[in-house]
This record gives sequence, C-alpha cells and structure tokens, in this order.
Amino acid sequence: MILQFLRLVTLVASILAYLVCSLICALLIWNKWKRTAVTTRILSAFCRLGVRIVGGKVTVIGEKPSQDQSYMVVSNHLSYMDILVVSSLFPTCYVTSVEMKETPVLGQLAIAANSLFVERRSRSNLMGEIQELTDGLSKGLNVTVFPEATSTNGDCVIRFRRPLYSAAINSGVTVLPICINYRKVKGETTSIKNRDFVFWYGDMTFIDHLWGLLSGRRTYEVEVTIMEPVSTEGKEAAELAEMTHKMVSEKYTPMLVNEVSDGNKSDDKV
Repeated sequence: MILQFLRLVTLVASILAYLVCSLICALLIWNKWKRTAVTTRILSAFCRLGVRIVGGKVTVIGEKPSQDQSYMVVSNHLSYMDILVVSSLFPTCYVTSVEMKETPVLGQLAIAANSLFVERRSRSNLMGEIQELTDGLSKGLNVTVFPEATSTNGDCVIRFRRPLYSAAINSGVTVLPICINYRKVKGETTSIKNRDFVFWYGDMTFIDHLWGLLSGRRTYEVEVTIMEPVSTEGKEAAELAEMTHKMVSEKYTPMLVNEVSDGNKSDDKV
C-alpha cells in the first residue's frame, strides 16, 4: 500500500510537470506542428521516467526508427500503457479517439500531447482527419496509430482498419509496424489469469486499473518488436492494412489462439 501510494504521488508529480512544460510550449510556440514536434520529445523523456515509476522493463527487438525521417507507426493495442512504452523509445504523437479526449485524466494528457483526434463513431469528418494526419506526417512527425481502433484483451490481433493508412500514402511516408508483447506480470508469464493487471479493455475503469498497476516491485516486462518499414509507393490502404496486420500478428503471442472474446469487440468505424 505504501509503495503504491508513493508511486502514485511520484507519477502525479511527473504528469503535472509534463503539463506545465506543455503549457509553456503552447505559450511560446504558436506554430502547431513545431509545437507538436517539441512536445513529443518532452513526452518521450517523461515516458522513460514513467516506465521506471510504474516498475516496468522494456526490451526492444529490432532497430529504432531513424530520426532523419518520419514514419506512420502502426501497432497492436492492449493498454494505455502502450503509449508510455512506445513514447519511451522514440518521439511520436498519437491518433486517438474523441472518446479518449472525453476521458478524465487521459483526455487532458492526450490534449497536452497534441494528439490527433478521430471521431470513430462517424465517417462524416473522416476526410478532414485524414488530411490533418497527412499534414503531420508531411511536417516530419512520427505519428502512431493503433489500427485495431480499440484496446483488446490480447486473445489475438484483431483486424486493422484501413482508412488512416491513406494519410501515409498521401504524404509518401513509410509505415513502420511494431508489435507489443507484455511478457511478464509481477514476475510471472502473462496469461489469461493475470493479464487484466496490465491489459486495459472493455469496461475497465482507469483509476482502479492504474491503482492496481502501481502495486508490486516489478509490475510488468514488455517486449517491443520493431519490424522492417513498409513503403507505401504503389500500394492501396487496404493492402497496407492487411500486410501490416499480418506482420504484427506473426510477432504477437496471443493469450488464446483463434478465439476473440467480448473484450475485443468494437463498433468503431475506422
């Protein structure tokens, strides 16, 4: 209990410090994309700290993306911790849902990180959102997308939605697939029995889940596999979605094989 409380206080203090830094950037840097580039670097530094506070250990397989070019990063999605893990490895902003923007705490952090918000419940604004994503990639930013369009319970990697791949095609930016595997939880191999300690999906509440995550000395060990970049030249969005889904699926270790539970179901439209 004492360890949990100390971790929570340290984490809250770190979040407040990040929010202050983001506010200063907002006041000093008027250009949206320049401001986003700076805040992604600040976020990366704070996320490296956050991984330590929570008690995580990150192992990387493959080469980290070059800082000389931008990528549209696509990944499987298991928890809000994915953002902490990915940003601890390299600067990136995120495409997330309007629902997340409306979530207490997580929404404020997403806004401070200059995330690009997508209205997944409707296609009416899709073209404008794709254009904004295209602009970000064209300005040299790494943008991370979770094409499953929801965090899952880890039974498998569900199909990747294709529309946002159009931004990579339009901007001529390479797609970088990565795969996240949470290998251990509290020193034990991740399984159906203990996955809910770190996986966040369905109707789980953020505060209760975070409080549980802060317990234990070594809460989780995660392996991030960074695969070969995929050129968008001459490819369609559907082809890219299928190709990268296959690549990520082959590197992912499922909790159950060939079975998708209710925790993976989503009515998202992108």
